[in-house]
Amino acid sequence: MPIRSPGASVHRGGLDSVDDMPKDKLAEAREELEKEYAQVREHLGEIEQAMQAIMKAGPEDDLSTMLETLEDRVHKARTGGVFGSGAKGHASALKDYLAAKVN
Repeated sequence: MPIRSPGASVHRGGLDSVDDMPKDKLAEAREELEKEYAQVREHLGEIEQAMQAIMKAGPEDDLSTMLETLEDRVHKARTGGVFGSGAKGHASALKDYLAAKVN
């Protein structure tokens, strides 16, 4: 009978290394949290650009359209748009991470 090293598992009749083992819940939750955070940070850059345009605007600039652009970018950051999850996804990932951290 083969001797298993600590952390190795028997899988499909063979031994897998520690690297082949599934990540623990805390590591998976942290990875998801980092991913969601990065997505929101990207959107914050777009918000900052829209805000800078408003701050530089003069009396002859279309502030209404600029504010609509800002609102759209804030909405996208909050919801993630069509394919993302935005700050709502980050809040969910943070909740999952904190729960995994306690357990």
